[in-house]
Amino acid sequence: MSYIYNQKAMMSARVGKDKVFIQRLKQLILENLQNEQFGAEVLASQYGISRSQLHRKLKKSTGKSVTQFIKEIRLHEAFKMLVNDESTVSEIAYKVGFSSPTYFNTCFKDLYGYPPGEAKFRFEIQNDNMKEFPNTGKRSVLGRNKKNIILGASLLIIIISAILISNHSVSSQKPQSNEKFGDKTIALLPLQIEGGDEKQKKLGTEMTRAIIQKLQKINAIDKVSSYNAVMDFNNGKPDLTSTAKQLKVRFVTTGKLSFSENRFKIHLEAWDSDSKNIVWNKDFSGEWKIQEIFSFQADIAQSLATLMNAEIKAEESKDLKEVLTLNQEAYENYMAAETMLYNSPYNDYDKAQELYQRAIDLDPSFLEAYVGLANTWIFGGLIVGMYNEETAWGNAKRLLIKAQAIDPGNRSVEHSLYAGYYFYEWDFQKMEYYFQKYKDNPSTDFIAFIYDYAIKTGRYQAALNCLDRIFSENPTVAGNYGDRAELLMFMGNKKAALERLKTGDALFSYNRYYLSQSAKVYYYLGEYDLARQQLKHMEEIGALNNTLSLWLSSNLTKKGEGKSSEYYLNRLKDLYKAHATGSPAWFIALYYAERNDKEKTYEWLQRSFDRHEVEMTWLIEEPVLAPFRDDQQYKSLLKKMKFPATVVRKMI
Repeated sequence: MSYIYNQKAMMSARVGKDKVFIQRLKQLILENLQNEQFGAEVLASQYGISRSQLHRKLKKSTGKSVTQFIKEIRLHEAFKMLVNDESTVSEIAYKVGFSSPTYFNTCFKDLYGYPPGEAKFRFEIQNDNMKEFPNTGKRSVLGRNKKNIILGASLLIIIISAILISNHSVSSQKPQSNEKFGDKTIALLPLQIEGGDEKQKKLGTEMTRAIIQKLQKINAIDKVSSYNAVMDFNNGKPDLTSTAKQLKVRFVTTGKLSFSENRFKIHLEAWDSDSKNIVWNKDFSGEWKIQEIFSFQADIAQSLATLMNAEIKAEESKDLKEVLTLNQEAYENYMAAETMLYNSPYNDYDKAQELYQRAIDLDPSFLEAYVGLANTWIFGGLIVGMYNEETAWGNAKRLLIKAQAIDPGNRSVEHSLYAGYYFYEWDFQKMEYYFQKYKDNPSTDFIAFIYDYAIKTGRYQAALNCLDRIFSENPTVAGNYGDRAELLMFMGNKKAALERLKTGDALFSYNRYYLSQSAKVYYYLGEYDLARQQLKHMEEIGALNNTLSLWLSSNLTKKGEGKSSEYYLNRLKDLYKAHATGSPAWFIALYYAERNDKEKTYEWLQRSFDRHEVEMTWLIEEPVLAPFRDDQQYKSLLKKMKFPATVVRKMI
């Protein structure tokens, strides 16, 4: 007992120190709220420690990067202003330190799940929700994954944004010190940039991504950590032993890119986790000209492959040396667009579109620019909700068809087209063809589509194989717990699902997506008190404001302890009337299905179908609808959705 008591005392003291630390950081940020230049460097300086020390300390306390922490404080203050009608959305964006209202809108929706214009309306829901749930006590403070797209509570949206945007993780898993990894596994950490003008610095940050993409073309390399995975180690001097363990690679490569006028130099070093030594280093230098840029990217990839004794095939060698464009200005615009689209804190879809279009105007044969521009429409319409779906897909499809004319066999073009066929057109026949073609060897970048389709059509083993590949890059992200628990549930392994969630609960108590996902799985498994606990945690961090949580609340509320089930139902209906995102009609249908009201269930399923709601793609596998599967109306809906006949036959 004394051991337990001492452990609790130590934990209490640590939590107390963390609280003081966090409060001081918040105070400094609020004092500089309108200063858009106030970032990690300035915060560290004002606190009196180095940036790397601040990063490690804050990551340990909250699971968040310094940039993310500052951004969320800004957005929380913006939320208060929006609820109080203090100013217009654009004015508030500037008041809280954002230089672009468009970027502010994107960040706000990413955090809260809806655009700033809906904040006051949503506040009424959040303010009244879940008061009947009992207090669940203190929680551990660990963890945050990548960007959290909450409102739809749709697995496909979360996983795609996880891959395409950013993948913040925690390092709480501790492999054994003697753990060894494959001889052909490598991570290239973000290059540190020195010198150069602003344009060169921004382009320099994209060099890491470009080199990683080259390495990923070499099939003999067993594993190349993705760009999203390595971005968590962008703090200058990472612990290489810890980094290798977290990324599960043998070789960790670090480097510095320096500029002097129009010349560049890259110094790289490869560290071997087996020998604990630097086993390779090399310098690359030249003029900052288009052909030399592509040349040194290929040289680096080839050199690292040689280090690992990874044979490069003739076709791969040709791909490595490919020159995307001979127009340097077009390439610089393209790289700047990639930074805008994928690198926090520069995520700005509108600006990225301008840059991609400029690249296309400068070089009409620049295929990658067409694909990049198309993807801003695809994911801006699907994930971020910035654009009307029909308009977004129309623009994306037009661009991809042009790209296909440039290179009919290009896989990136194919993958983007099939993403649109699946998510926008609901063309399951085409998606079935795509699934059968790539299920055994899916593209790393588009594996999420394969997983999403596999689980929604009952191909659990294929879904499991995809999850294994998705999370092999970085196993400590939230999806490896919430998503895997959901899949284990569908596979009938309740014990393993609960064990997975138990571990996840300790790691991700501040993670919006994990809490939402785990609440749903707990509910489906009949663990209602645990589901209530997750919803209570969501309320504490201001995340109890989405259609999924309203539906769960309607089923988990206790008589005489707060709002009634009908209260939450009416909230969902208000969202439906407001044409809000998040598939409200779908969740209203599930509300009636839980109460065995078939007439209302099918009425709202039809409305969900008519609205083309994303959650309708769960029609085959949704557990709540299992008792309805013999109904003629249910079969009719399946037919209208045009799922593949082979899949539907298994159901009926």
